[in-house]
Amino acid sequence: KRGKGMSRAAKRRAKKRKRGTSISGTSAGIESRDQSHQCCQNDTANTGTLPVDSSHPLIQAFSAQSKRYPHLAPYIHALSRPLPLTFRLRNDDACAASCVSRGRVAKLLATDYSDLVGPVPYDPTQAIYQSTSASNLSKANLSRLSPSLKGLLVSGSSDSTLARQELGSMLPVLSLSAVGALVPGAKVLDLCASPGSKTMQALEIAASAKAVSRKRGRVVANDVHTSRLDSLRDAVVRSGLDGAFTSRITYTNFDASVFPSPNSGKLFDAIIAD
Repeated sequence: KRGKGMSRAAKRRAKKRKRGTSISGTSAGIESRDQSHQCCQNDTANTGTLPVDSSHPLIQAFSAQSKRYPHLAPYIHALSRPLPLTFRLRNDDACAASCVSRGRVAKLLATDYSDLVGPVPYDPTQAIYQSTSASNLSKANLSRLSPSLKGLLVSGSSDSTLARQELGSMLPVLSLSAVGALVPGAKVLDLCASPGSKTMQALEIAASAKAVSRKRGRVVANDVHTSRLDSLRDAVVRSGLDGAFTSRITYTNFDASVFPSPNSGKLFDAIIAD
């Protein structure tokens, strides 16, 4: 059923897209490679950047003022360009029993989709994937260019094998982990937690059973808006993460500027605020 498993924000974006240019294509089998995605390599003459969407509201608004502010054109075009497709593989211990192993998915991606996506070079865990510069693949054109890859991502998202997450959202957690602030057993505060991508990424590290001489860590997920906190809870349920991890989330509803000190008196090992 169309829309099943989508977040509230995703449903709103889907409604907006209906008013613009529609993108055809349906999901195909996960295990087989579809030949259609080969066409994407010629979409923008292999420029390495995604084309500007001329129907984007920002471009439409700027066009009327472009003669007054020509120096802003490259900046506006950059903001209007679709983000490259990104996702990350979850650690096997965070997945539900029904998920596909990380190694199996990584092998499938390397075998059937290496021209479309690959691990980013700065992630030592090789879990973060991004569309290749030649493919120009984005969320907007994924259905058209590679239905089978979309099928893999949709299926993997629902059974906790992987997380569809934008790169900019992954980098704070990756950085905290790199400097040793976010490790198994850590206590983490996410001050502006909704929609939850960073919360769950941090949780997969902090609540890991790999903690040495420490119990599983915890993530305090805070948001000032109760409706966004509800959306966060929904996202955690949809993620399919193992209960040993989701039980290590504490939800709070405070203004970040007056967040209270922990009752235990123990400081947080890492705080995320954006």
